[in-house]
Amino acid sequence: MPARRALLASACALPTLLAGCASPATDLRRLRLPELDGSSEPPGQAKPPNRPVPALPWQLMEPLLLPAWLDDDRIWRPDGPSGLRPIAGLRWAEPLRDALPRALQQDLAAALGGPGQVWRAPLPPGLRIGRQLRLQIEALQPDPSGRNLLLQAQWSLASPDGAQPPQVGAFRWAQPLSSPQPDALALAMRQALQRLAGQIVAAAR
Repeated sequence: MPARRALLASACALPTLLAGCASPATDLRRLRLPELDGSSEPPGQAKPPNRPVPALPWQLMEPLLLPAWLDDDRIWRPDGPSGLRPIAGLRWAEPLRDALPRALQQDLAAALGGPGQVWRAPLPPGLRIGRQLRLQIEALQPDPSGRNLLLQAQWSLASPDGAQPPQVGAFRWAQPLSSPQPDALALAMRQALQRLAGQIVAAAR
């Protein structure tokens, strides 16, 4: 009988013990890329000369290629000369594989003349496309100093029918961070993407 009582007491105490061992839930803050005025230029960037609106719109091809660690909802900060560490209690509101193409679509369209100049799949029936843009993001993170956001990318622009050789380009930019706060990181990302879009449009033939 005493053994049975001891067994029952242990069984009753088990949920309490497990609850005590469990880690307390962390309140997560969700961060998103801010909206920018498409008519404004990132700090330090001269307004590009007016260019004619293309006869046919562009298509931003997906998926946008990202490093594996960026295809994650965690937000990273520098940790030594070559390391990164996730920021505790902070996550992206949506995956960057979804947020980055949408932001780039807006910035490219603004640089090309306005809404309707850049599309993503699925395309409306009967829509003719003039150029298809493919992008590979190679770096998008604070530099070791924590004072700049580094964006490095490669891109190619081609006609859908392959009638002309694709035009290719590379981009590297260090966008100053206004503060060490996560909101400043999101803003710098958005400004760097806007600059990338402007460079692609300016270089397009």
